Amino acid sequence: MMDIMPPLEWYLERHGDTVDTRVTYYRTYLMQTDYVAAKIAECAYLGQPVEEKYRSILTKREEVRHMLNTLETTES
Repeated sequence: MMDIMPPLEWYLERHGDTVDTRVTYYRTYLMQTDYVAAKIAECAYLGQPVEEKYRSILTKREEVRHMLNTLETTES
């Protein structure tokens, strides 16, 4: 998988293991990988398969959205 950002643990060590740190990390990851949606749309338009590196990012984005939703639900 492509390294978009340092791992979550890196942020937790520097900023503390708080809900805010995790939420900020997950939101930043989603913003940093938004370009993947455009790549997938381009592949669909051109009738080309999605590159494996983008599939792994999509899987990670799904996981991140789930974790973010869980944190935001428990926070409210």
